Amino acid sequence: LRSRYIHSLDSNASGDQKAECWCYIVREYSCRLCSKDVDRLPAISGLARQFGTVGIGEYRAGVWTKYVLRMISWNRNPEDNLCRRPTEYTAPSWSWVSVIGQIDWEFSKDWDFGDSVPEVSNSQFAARVLNLECRPSSEDVFGRVSSGHLTISSPSLQVTVRNPDGSRELDLDVDY
Repeated sequence: LRSRYIHSLDSNASGDQKAECWCYIVREYSCRLCSKDVDRLPAISGLARQFGTVGIGEYRAGVWTKYVLRMISWNRNPEDNLCRRPTEYTAPSWSWVSVIGQIDWEFSKDWDFGDSVPEVSNSQFAARVLNLECRPSSEDVFGRVSSGHLTISSPSLQVTVRNPDGSRELDLDVDY
């Protein structure tokens, strides 16, 4: 992984390029197994330390704060039938570390990582991070974590579907 992605740590690479590279590394790393589930963060901590100096925010359970909205939009690989939750607590559910198995991001296929998440303006809605906390298990912020939580404000859409026979109908309700 290092030889393939070391160029991302170059001082000329943008923050967007570095964050995107982190996601590609995590995608490849996530399918590898550790002897103990709780060792996944410590095993990638050396690489995370190197990324920690490149202006992509603070490190929280495998996610970088400046790009948190993108980095929490991971999904498990549907073809990975062995994907599971760890037997012990490893990370908050919004972190890719909370799943054992290969994960991916939709944007890794065709989403320009440099596009910024739109701000709320002109009646356009966007998610906002209100609070992000993660408690390391030790003084090492790149190692294991004991707890974490994330609060996001975002529009939500409640949908009810009704069949043509009247038993159900489509009903949309937007809320926060």
